Amino acid sequence: MKRAAEEPLTSGQEKKAKLDHPLLFVQNKRSGYFHASRQSVWDTDGTLLITFNPHTLSEKLTRQLSIFYKKHKFEIRVNEQLVADKTAEDLQSWLKSKKVKRLNIAGNAMHRFPAPRIAQSDVDKYVYDLLATACAAQGIQKVQSTAESGIGEAGIKAAMALQIPAMVLAPQMWKWHDQRGYEQCDEECFKKRFDKQ
Repeated sequence: MKRAAEEPLTSGQEKKAKLDHPLLFVQNKRSGYFHASRQSVWDTDGTLLITFNPHTLSEKLTRQLSIFYKKHKFEIRVNEQLVADKTAEDLQSWLKSKKVKRLNIAGNAMHRFPAPRIAQSDVDKYVYDLLATACAAQGIQKVQSTAESGIGEAGIKAAMALQIPAMVLAPQMWKWHDQRGYEQCDEECFKKRFDKQ
């Protein structure tokens, strides 16, 4: 794995995001999910990784990138009822001890969760409740994600609801997977998921 030599994508764009809108979309210039994931890990202080299935390639990659770039990582595993092995208070303690101000959120896409038992709305509620408690009074400056369906999408929605500046670093061609696991490549559909209801 080659170490990134590029500057953070957020340098000049975050100021504009704070002025115009709490959510900023940036499309990664390189193809594939790897580069968007790599940039999201590298560009933040630490990663919150939430998994139902911790053994997928994407989750393994996130762990490897966190080690490679010497970034903090906090992992939560949930079961098919979205009951977690760690609490919001555990996450809050980690955020405080590691002084994480720019948080990357990653985890399983929706097709990795048992359907129809768990829907995107269920994941959205779980992540919102988690962050509402954990991020309270922690001074989180930014939440960032590749915004894959499932955990990534829920993390961005939660940040928006909590008025935390959020940045979506989308894979090239605006790629993401729907609940059935089919890959979508459409900018309008990608962004529509984050329209306020």
